Amino acid sequence: MSTVSLDSVQSADSSLPNGKALIIQPGVEREQSSGDSVSTLDCASETDRSPSVDMSATYSPDNNAVWEENGSRDVGELIGWGCGEFGQHGHGSGGDVSAEQGLLKIFSRTGDPLSCTKIIACGASHTVIVTYSNQIYAWGNGNSGQLGCGDRETHSDPQRVYLSEQRVKVKGVACGSRHTIVWLENGKCYSFGNNYNAQLGYDFKVKNYKENQRNYYMYTGFSVRTSIMPAWCKKGKTQSYTVRKVLPHVLLHHRDKGRFLDEVKPHLLRTLQHRHVTQVACGERHTMFLFDTGTVAGCGCNANGQIGIGSREEVVTPRFLEDLDNVEYIACGAHHSMCVNASGEVHVWGHAKPCGSLKEDFLHPQIKPVPGSAVFRVAGGTSHCLALTENGAVYTWGSGVDGQLGHGKKVKFLSQPKKLLRNVFQGAKVSQISCSEQYSAVLTVDGSLYMWGKNNHTICPEKPASHKVYNLSSWTPVDIASVN
Repeated sequence: MSTVSLDSVQSADSSLPNGKALIIQPGVEREQSSGDSVSTLDCASETDRSPSVDMSATYSPDNNAVWEENGSRDVGELIGWGCGEFGQHGHGSGGDVSAEQGLLKIFSRTGDPLSCTKIIACGASHTVIVTYSNQIYAWGNGNSGQLGCGDRETHSDPQRVYLSEQRVKVKGVACGSRHTIVWLENGKCYSFGNNYNAQLGYDFKVKNYKENQRNYYMYTGFSVRTSIMPAWCKKGKTQSYTVRKVLPHVLLHHRDKGRFLDEVKPHLLRTLQHRHVTQVACGERHTMFLFDTGTVAGCGCNANGQIGIGSREEVVTPRFLEDLDNVEYIACGAHHSMCVNASGEVHVWGHAKPCGSLKEDFLHPQIKPVPGSAVFRVAGGTSHCLALTENGAVYTWGSGVDGQLGHGKKVKFLSQPKKLLRNVFQGAKVSQISCSEQYSAVLTVDGSLYMWGKNNHTICPEKPASHKVYNLSSWTPVDIASVN
């Protein structure tokens, strides 16, 4: 296999626990508290195409302003690879794509910084980015409205996403399995996508909550394109009614009539509009919010206690966690949540395995002791966790049946955090960590990308031919830029 060339990877940010692709954006720098340059990486769940995309500036029309903001004329390139069942890696519909073929030219015009990617986030099968011109684009699976472009279709080409506040700078994006949250520098949030568990942050039972939305319902077994629609009846008899405006793929659910299943356009999250949101993290079907006061709230599915309120009751509007304060960072796995406070302590709650237990789920936040210096960042997969300390050390715990812990084939479960030896990263300090369903990734300060875990969609680097026994998993970190 030819050498993968990913020199000076400087950007990658994880938000999705169960994704199947990974997108890297080199060249965007921000500062840690220690002063080290950090980048962003996102793990999610196909041959280069250059779709027609409107790159006109909405936030900063002046190229020089972008140069000044980035501090360099090298704003980086966007690379996407892995599973492409829904076109989520950005190369059009098709099969898997390797990292060597991963460059997305449309968002990698280094001579035109306004077109380059500043923020990335991945869902199970969709991708959302924000450019330096403050424009939002999404592509991939849109069957629940998670692309925010106004329909429920799959789009392999970038779709422009519009917010009602176009002139306010986007601060961040987070994706769950089938929902998306965007938050702005003014602290306001917009949500779109699947809301079956109220993961969008509002009560789906409230009628006309979103006046600018068309509400879609589901009827098991078929969809109807005409204006005469079947209606569910308690007595099991078929009735019908007429829809004044014919809506394509209008569906009615036979079990939960009247329940909003998805929202297809971004809308201001009114339940939090008077609070300043500084970060959002999404699990598969739940969402956690961090505020400028250091407090945390959550909503959505709570079957494993991932909201952290002491019960398994579904939370339809954001509910504050009274046991947490002075929080500086939050993260979500598929069915669990994590946070880091100002003292560098890690709290975990939700699904048992990633929290380090083989028995009971954690219904309340519990401290997870991490040896060494204070923790700076955390990341969660479906059944494992990573923690990054301020001195650049990485700790992992939870399930490792697919090698996602990085401690070798014999380590299948860890109840307590265990440090990955620095020599596996060639002695380099780690600047960022990321998790997906069954694999992990880190970036080092010298721009190297290391990945380990399950590799059934060419996500992690393949082993040399002499190690065919491990061709589906890498049990220890491998430098993707040096695999031959």
